[in-house]
Amino acid sequence: MNPARRLLFCFTLVAPALYTVGCGEDLGSTSVVDRLRTIAIRADKPEAAPGTSVRLEALVIDPRAGTRDLDNAWFICVTDPGETAQTCASANLTATPVLCAVQPEAKICLASVDASADYMLPERALTGRPAGDAGQVIVTHIVGPKDTLMACAESFSSEGKASGECQITIKRLTVSRSTTPNQNPIISDLRFDGQALDTVTVAPESKDHMLTAVVDPSSTEPLPVPRNGATTESLFVAWYTSPAGDIAVARTEPPKTETKYQAPGGQGPVKLIAVVHDDRGGVSWVSGSIRVQ
Repeated sequence: MNPARRLLFCFTLVAPALYTVGCGEDLGSTSVVDRLRTIAIRADKPEAAPGTSVRLEALVIDPRAGTRDLDNAWFICVTDPGETAQTCASANLTATPVLCAVQPEAKICLASVDASADYMLPERALTGRPAGDAGQVIVTHIVGPKDTLMACAESFSSEGKASGECQITIKRLTVSRSTTPNQNPIISDLRFDGQALDTVTVAPESKDHMLTAVVDPSSTEPLPVPRNGATTESLFVAWYTSPAGDIAVARTEPPKTETKYQAPGGQGPVKLIAVVHDDRGGVSWVSGSIRVQ
């Protein structure tokens, strides 16, 4: 499968505002994170006007954290009227970009090689569009073990898949002049059997624990235009455990913001993560650890 077709395939199978293109054996749908994975990408302003500075950060889980360094790269592509997000995302990995800080109105640019990125939304995103229509910016984040990113991008460009442990994750940002732009949902806490995570010790393979995410009810915002009969956006919570454990239901929808959990058989720290998404690109997360012994 060529890179463009593979990218289109990934677009159709994962969340509409976030998708991982290192989709070889799986598409990152499992709740058990036992290898390097990007779980989510958050923009502090998922929808904003041209000229707004946006902070981008990735939720990267690495079970080998502390034993190796990771490299990051953030590429930007601004879609033109009539251009698909798939084409723009593919161009991010095949073009030779300029620095976004040097040419902020560039169609394709490199925003950062750090774990996070700052990017100013360009006027270009709305150029040629009817008044009131929104534009899109496609963010491509690559992360992998040190000194592997070039080979990763080349592998995707030539073979349609990321190489090694590298993760290529893509997110859409909305550029608009809306007076009520979308905001990230708010998740304030993650509890384990009603307790703060970092205080919990459980026995190996113990069952029927309850994970509970505290999601602010105001996170469900009104839609600017009703969609399929709905007047408010939809939220869901995605659940993860690393490097092992068992989550009964990997995705729940408010008002249900809890799921059952079984501890892994081994001993040591286990990281638990809850990520709340809306259906317009907003995302937030909270995480913590328990000890199994």
